[in-house]
Amino acid sequence: MSVKRYDGLKFYTRRNYADELVLIDGISRSGKFMLSHVAAAFKGIEFIQYPFLLENLPYLVRFGKLDFETCRIILQTDVDYAAYNMMIGRSLNTRRADITSVHNSVDPERLLSRAAREDESALVEEFLKNKRLPLFFCHEGMCNMRTILGIFPKAKVIHILRDPAALVMSWHKKGYGKRWGNDPKVIPFAFDTPYGTVPWFAVDIAKDYARADEMERIVLSIGRIMAMAREEFEALAPEQKKQILLVSFERFTADPEPDLKRIEAFTRKTRHPGMQAILDRERLPRPHSEARNDALAEEAKAPLSAAGRGLLDACRRDYKDYWLGLAS
Repeated sequence: MSVKRYDGLKFYTRRNYADELVLIDGISRSGKFMLSHVAAAFKGIEFIQYPFLLENLPYLVRFGKLDFETCRIILQTDVDYAAYNMMIGRSLNTRRADITSVHNSVDPERLLSRAAREDESALVEEFLKNKRLPLFFCHEGMCNMRTILGIFPKAKVIHILRDPAALVMSWHKKGYGKRWGNDPKVIPFAFDTPYGTVPWFAVDIAKDYARADEMERIVLSIGRIMAMAREEFEALAPEQKKQILLVSFERFTADPEPDLKRIEAFTRKTRHPGMQAILDRERLPRPHSEARNDALAEEAKAPLSAAGRGLLDACRRDYKDYWLGLAS
């Protein structure tokens, strides 16, 4: 099929509903759902939504599979659709067993009542007048943050950090070292390489990833994600770094109050009266033991090669010496 070229054809830039948004980000299994539910319990912040394209298109830009301008218009439009649907009560997730069900919000009746109102324009006007912020979450977004903030320059990103030892064991429990390319329920894009099918974050280490066993693959993956995240964060402009609030899972779960105050200042939103109920449901605060993470690290190291053990140790040092320092 022949394709006609339209050189010079540009996308129309319109006003976006989701010009300002809150994005909860972090490595898979770092506690994003917990933090998302807490963030949604601030007055003026919407309930959480998962935008598949926002998570997955930025790394296509990284690989040159998609140009930035096309990515920009697709993501702005997709996120706007999601924000608009939330404003008017359309496509709400009411499946009670899901973490993202609106029944898990601090005020489900308010969200559900939107669907009963006929005047969509009035709902949109209320949203804009009250300067409500859409709330989204994604995985491994820090690795491609220049693209994300380039498209959403007013975004407020709350990035949750967690000890790599806990991440490795949680990934292992979920089978993340063997499911890519084998399990159709793993929906995000994967890539065929000369060495086999790999997730996007393993493209640059495909040879080592393909040859490794399950646990080694997990450590290689987390090591690569952390390396890309640090490289990307350090490449951000100073003003862009101010758009990112780093929160430690361990500190937050042990004593959420300091970080709740930081989130208030960061988002300029105050807590909903139902915040305590959300904290109770999320078991916050809860005890934290550094010894527990050390024990998880030793458990993870048992099947690893010497190189794998060294990489896990290096990831934990980077977490403690670099990332936790930034989260203070």
